[in-house]
Amino acid sequence: AMTIADSMNNKDGLATAYLGLSDIAIEEEKLEKGLLYAKKAEKILIETGNAFKLNHLYLLMGDIYFDMANYKKSIEYYDLLLAKGKAMGMKQYQRHALLQRANSNEKISNTEKAYYFLSEYLELNDTLRNEEKTKHLADLQTKFETEKKEAEIEILAGKLQVQSLKLNNSRNIMLSLI
Repeated sequence: AMTIADSMNNKDGLATAYLGLSDIAIEEEKLEKGLLYAKKAEKILIETGNAFKLNHLYLLMGDIYFDMANYKKSIEYYDLLLAKGKAMGMKQYQRHALLQRANSNEKISNTEKAYYFLSEYLELNDTLRNEEKTKHLADLQTKFETEKKEAEIEILAGKLQVQSLKLNNSRNIMLSLI
């Protein structure tokens, strides 16, 4: 995929390939190799300005540095993720960044900042859960209303059929009398 993307000058495809290779290296617990691929992807994504993939990259690099116990560097990437997530309204990224900022600050014994980011995380997490519950309730309400209308339609269709049969019977009686 990288060779094809490179030969076609498809920078976005090339960055995606590097991100994929980075993910694979991380799964294999080869953090240095994963970081190398992530840095290559970062250079391309900054050049192309693909904000969505940059968010994924910032999350990935923050996590790599965290796993490597380079907490100060992980904070840099979580800050980028938090800023971009806020700018784009991507609350899932914000939530991850806040939690990891809290964890990173705890690791470097900055308990005041750890507490702050944990509080922010919990607030956002509650907001997201409430949004999910509200959406779920709205979906249930819609389903209930739809089923209710379908039942009403079936009842009306049944009544119409009964009226039609009565009309046919009345017509047949009148025809037999004539």
